[in-house]
Amino acid sequence: MEALTLDQWRDTFHPLTTPDGNLARFEPHTPTYQHVQEAHARKVWTEVATDNGDYIIEGFHIVDRLCYYITETPWESGFEYEIPTGSNTREEPMFWSEVANLTHETQVTRFGFCTCEEQEYFPYDDCPRVMENAQ
Repeated sequence: MEALTLDQWRDTFHPLTTPDGNLARFEPHTPTYQHVQEAHARKVWTEVATDNGDYIIEGFHIVDRLCYYITETPWESGFEYEIPTGSNTREEPMFWSEVANLTHETQVTRFGFCTCEEQEYFPYDDCPRVMENAQ
């Protein structure tokens, strides 16, 4: 197995990028997915989710797939590649009892957002929008 950093992978295989320089992600059931279907098989890579984090691996895979990437340089037949994407810090799962005890503050601290920011229903008494509506 050939372990590369994300930068090494980018420098070696030259993945397609968006105009702002980010990796071009191709997801099933979107108009851009046809590019994956039309690409040379050895230029397609799959980002997969594992218990140890997210990785980019060579080839077209369906199980645990997050998205696909297309590179300008094909991968070599007979080699297996594993590129960590940086999303390799999986948190321990929460128990339902922990979820029941979340507040706006603890949810923002743990996840970086609160559901009150995305919906009309405010599940926590300490959500700022609940406090605004009470005044």
